[in-house]
Amino acid sequence: PEGVFLPAYATGSTAGSVATAARAAELAVFRLLEVGYEPTDVLHASGSAPMAPATRDEDLAMGRTNDALAYGGEVHLQVARDDDRFEQIVSTARDEYGTPFVEVFEEADWDFYEVDERVFAPAKVTVDVLDGPVYTVGETDEELLAASFGYR
Repeated sequence: PEGVFLPAYATGSTAGSVATAARAAELAVFRLLEVGYEPTDVLHASGSAPMAPATRDEDLAMGRTNDALAYGGEVHLQVARDDDRFEQIVSTARDEYGTPFVEVFEEADWDFYEVDERVFAPAKVTVDVLDGPVYTVGETDEELLAASFGYR
């Protein structure tokens, strides 16, 4: 084929929700990098997050999909060395924990780049240190997710 194709989708679509949920492991590795852990010491990363309900309201979709990661995302990491900073890579480590993302984005006047990047983290991470201990840090929050998703 000739040319470059750029797929596009709305965040509130099924594709948008799936694409965002698929980023759970990426967020955990990014947070490790941000706290100073050597990314080449990450041997394996896998994760998942709930799929947010579809909506035509893109602001609501941004909130729901990020809530899915921060309050429902679960990640498993296998790493080469132990570290005392693993608790810093989950959403419970941030001051805004417990605040739905719609409110976080509203406070930033919907400017994504004004939101502290530390808020983008999975809810729960299991860290398996090769030939060492296994840690589980963070927790999911099904009640916040249910409210965010509009479940009754």
